[in-house]
Amino acid sequence: MAIAQLIAQNIMDTGDFECLTTEVVDTAKKMMLNSAAVSLAAAAQSDGQVITKFVQEMGGNGKCTIIGQGLRSSPAYASLANGLMVRLLDFDDEIIPLGIHPSCTVFPIVMALGEMSGATGQDVIRAFVHGCNVTSKLSALTTDINPESGNPLLPNTNITPQVIGSTVAAGILLGLDSTQLEHAMTISADYIYDINRNPTRGVFCVNKRPNSHAGNYIGKVSAIGIIR
Repeated sequence: MAIAQLIAQNIMDTGDFECLTTEVVDTAKKMMLNSAAVSLAAAAQSDGQVITKFVQEMGGNGKCTIIGQGLRSSPAYASLANGLMVRLLDFDDEIIPLGIHPSCTVFPIVMALGEMSGATGQDVIRAFVHGCNVTSKLSALTTDINPESGNPLLPNTNITPQVIGSTVAAGILLGLDSTQLEHAMTISADYIYDINRNPTRGVFCVNKRPNSHAGNYIGKVSAIGIIR
């Protein structure tokens, strides 16, 4: 059984909100609150203004909030802007040994799709938790740690797990079944492969990656039935 199939089936079997402990739910709430707060602080920065202007020019259905800007856009573009702003000031959460920042990719997804669909708080928390869980566990499997420093040997090798994690979060809120979710994760890994191996990525791409934007698109493609 492929790893994407295993993950998808596990989420279907054990992914209900009722399976989450109080500690996990409380931690998820704190992570999301922190993400919103650092995004609000970043909204006044020049990069925050640049991405907001770009999103405005691209248009959208105007259903999803761009934090701190008094604007709304489509789920994909709102998650792109908010994902950049969560990460912009480097005050978002981090699993230091793995060098990953789960919330910067997962929170924008659950905020945008939750807002668009009118999801319950429990649904949003469930999607956030499983998105972060997949991100962190895949990163642990794929990241080589320097035994002396305790840091990853190669920086930014966690981009693929973060895109897959954000895709999982999107898939949950979009109501994908096990097969659709499996396909979405497989597409997301392929989508990000060349970017992950590109040594010439600039700061804007590396530190404020559009991973949630990618996850949003991939989840939607699977949800509307293009992927069978």
